[in-house]
Amino acid sequence: MTRGPLRSRALRAAVLWTAVVGGGLALAGRARAQDGTGPAANRGGAAPAAAPASALDALEPGELEAVRRRIPEWDRLPREKQEHVARLVLRLRSLSPEDRERFLARMKALDRAGPVTVERLPDALRDFQKLSRESRDPLVRAHVIARALSAVFVEGLPAETRAAILAPEGGLGFHEQVQVANALAMAWKRRVVDGLLKAPPLAAETPANGAAEAATAELERLREQVRGAGGASAPEPLRRALAQRVFDARLAAWKGSFERPEGGRKGEGDAGVVLAAGRRLVAAAPDAWAAVAGEASTAAASGRAALLAWAERQQPEASRPAQRARALWEWVFDLEKRRPFVTGEVLEKLDALQVAVLTTTLRVPSAKVATLAPSMPPLRRRALLLEWLREHGPAGGGPGRK
Repeated sequence: MTRGPLRSRALRAAVLWTAVVGGGLALAGRARAQDGTGPAANRGGAAPAAAPASALDALEPGELEAVRRRIPEWDRLPREKQEHVARLVLRLRSLSPEDRERFLARMKALDRAGPVTVERLPDALRDFQKLSRESRDPLVRAHVIARALSAVFVEGLPAETRAAILAPEGGLGFHEQVQVANALAMAWKRRVVDGLLKAPPLAAETPANGAAEAATAELERLREQVRGAGGASAPEPLRRALAQRVFDARLAAWKGSFERPEGGRKGEGDAGVVLAAGRRLVAAAPDAWAAVAGEASTAAASGRAALLAWAERQQPEASRPAQRARALWEWVFDLEKRRPFVTGEVLEKLDALQVAVLTTTLRVPSAKVATLAPSMPPLRRRALLLEWLREHGPAGGGPGRK
């Protein structure tokens, strides 16, 4: 009865592996072609070696074992899917040590993201690719701003607090770090917009390079309306519309703060670029940042739980259930990772806690959870949890679904 869902899970894992590996190989290939070391530089030279008749048969034992760890249901995949993944693995052999290291760093980042993020990645990538350039830009900019402000925040923390919240054990997990970063960006934006609301910026500003004429004209029209309605005494909705437009326009003007130096490749000095961008953002609205950083730093000094509680309060009320559900699912998988290291009564209590969270809070049917036998092989247990995550997690109709 479970063969269908497990087969679907295996295919989904293969698709995800293909997307990540294929994306990494494509980026590396473009970089090598640009610097003259890739296939494009071999035109007119010796023909490249022909691909083996069966990529799967050409995999070395270590490579096959690595693939099985990434795709637990590997042996259930159709042969053609296995061959496709195997061909990508063989292409990894052709990467330079530098590109291979960059690719492995990308895979480690995916691991740190956690199963909830990984499960949503294929759908998120598909939805993102459907967006127009104009729709993508604000999303990308919001992500970079969150990273930039988070870097400034971490830099400003006392060393002891910073070490505690980023500790491998007991510190913020990857998804929790993203939650805090997004909360910092939302709180900062809210403070900046509220400041513009109280003191409307009525003087014209130089538009960003490439700014659409229609957007610039709309901004100036709003300025004129607010000015004509009394400036700071104009109706609040009108002032808020102007404040939001001015904030967006200034972010577009700050776009250069997020770009690498000319000729730089992804990964080269990224942390420095992000931190420098964060410092420019903070300098552009110092009072807003001082208020936000002060609140968050006070929470961080009280520990991880207090900082996460502060971050949750910055979220719109409607999105909080989804945040809590994602955090609990990540916690369920974290408990699963710890099972091999405990025995006896401790293991029994851990399993009982996991079952209680799954059935009571995450609302996975008890009949399903009862099939999660303690003696079941770890990969099989994980496959079931991932299946339930898709069916009963925030994206599948469970608690926190928007």
